[in-house]
Amino acid sequence: MRRIVHHIEENHATIKIEGLTDSYRLLHLTDCHILKVDERDGALQETFAAVAERREPNHLAYAEMMERIKTMEADLLVLSGDVVEAPSAASVEFAMAGLDQLPYPFIFTPGNHDWNFEQVRFDDEELQKGLVPLEPLHRGNPSFHAMQCGEIRVLHVDNSDYQINAEQLEFLREEFAREEPMVLVIHIPLSLPTLREACIDKWKSAIMIGDPVWNAKEPGGWGAQSLTTKETWEAIELISNCKNLAAVLCGHLHFQHTDVVSDNCVQYLGGDTTSGYLGILDFKALE
Repeated sequence: MRRIVHHIEENHATIKIEGLTDSYRLLHLTDCHILKVDERDGALQETFAAVAERREPNHLAYAEMMERIKTMEADLLVLSGDVVEAPSAASVEFAMAGLDQLPYPFIFTPGNHDWNFEQVRFDDEELQKGLVPLEPLHRGNPSFHAMQCGEIRVLHVDNSDYQINAEQLEFLREEFAREEPMVLVIHIPLSLPTLREACIDKWKSAIMIGDPVWNAKEPGGWGAQSLTTKETWEAIELISNCKNLAAVLCGHLHFQHTDVVSDNCVQYLGGDTTSGYLGILDFKALE
């Protein structure tokens, strides 16, 4: 079993991993909620024009954040969903204008807002349609993907519908069988005992994946189409028992929190971009 030790100071974590031979830095952003509409959105342009105007502080915060991080030394930027408020072409273009300036790569997982115009309809058909305009962000891998960041394996799984499907579960099984230390990127956080109270205090519901109390009381609420599926429960068990998993990076709740997933793994819940949140994770060798 590889030993992993976390030292956390506010939004900066130093994660020391046994057997690592080099150092790596990941930056974490989430919940930027960019919304820009134009004539390409047809009737939705008028519908969402006022909402887009109210999102101007989000656009300013995102632009300022991009200016800040493009000068920082890093190996990867992690975007854990809701980069845009809706899948409009202008929103995606604005997001990409910032990302294209970065001297290092990024990995993106969709959030529930990224692919849906204000939850007009929350189902698989709407998801598949909404993912098309997001192609510059997910680059053809919206459901799951793995990339190598030096010795760190970084995975993303789209759980923006509050579920993990059978194909994603098989992807996790295969990846978790590898030997490298890993980071998992999801949008909606795992329901953990230390997070539930804060989540309910803010949202009046436990809007996380794998929360049996919330699912039992509110099926269909907050965009969840069903009770937690068998595949989702199995995925959560895999995540909780993966010895090489060092961190879960997520968003959705619009506040910052850190919670222990297992002996080696911590879930880093990021605040929204307008709050100024930027997560910095430094991976180093454990002496």
